Amino acid sequence: MKLQVFLRSFGLPILFVIFLVISFLIGMSTFSAFMHTALAFCLIMSRLLVDDRYVDTFVIRSGRVFITYYTQFLKLKSLECAVSDLNDVKLSRRMSIAAIWSPKLDFKADGDWFSFYIVDRQRYNEIQQQLSSVFEQKAGA
Repeated sequence: MKLQVFLRSFGLPILFVIFLVISFLIGMSTFSAFMHTALAFCLIMSRLLVDDRYVDTFVIRSGRVFITYYTQFLKLKSLECAVSDLNDVKLSRRMSIAAIWSPKLDFKADGDWFSFYIVDRQRYNEIQQQLSSVFEQKAGA
């Protein structure tokens, strides 16, 4: 899981920096070098400034939702909230190009929006089943 999160967050910037170093070694014009450096800087900063979260575990137990997730810096964090506090739950569809664009779990709890990417297909299916069972119980009550 950590390797997948690392490659999704920093794979493209690392490849671009390698390309930049190779371009310097083979010799390029000053303007091209400046533009390549500026583009590499923008790409790296855009990855450092986002707040991406990747679901590691998602469990609904005894009326509470427990989520552990990785940040783009590979730090493991957790979130806990009551099922009754969940509003506007959205689970995006899993597409055939999910290797590039992962499905997302978005929900609103206590007035705050939370977004999580789901990297693993099995985890996506588990989350989908748990959410459907919880909302079926809510609708039946």
